[in-house]
Amino acid sequence: MSVAKFNIDHLLELCRIKISAQEKESLEKDLLKILEYVEMLDKVDTSKVSQQDLKSHKNVLRSDSAEIFKTAPLSLIDQFLESENNYLKIPPIFDHD
Repeated sequence: MSVAKFNIDHLLELCRIKISAQEKESLEKDLLKILEYVEMLDKVDTSKVSQQDLKSHKNVLRSDSAEIFKTAPLSLIDQFLESENNYLKIPPIFDHD
């Protein structure tokens, strides 16, 4: 698997960072090493692992549940730059050009 330069440029654009050509080359080498490591997982022999073995595992973590606050933590909202109706207002993340 290879990482093309345009993919790295696209990744940098998505991250909104600018790096030098030397740093970009180093990043490309690091990404290639990561992808080579992941490719090793494709070579692992899983023929002796049955579907039943995979189903026998149980989730030992607590259940995930949302906590609903009847009142917003006003002390936090008061510290934020902008708020409206107890919601925090932030600048947009994506530009819609």
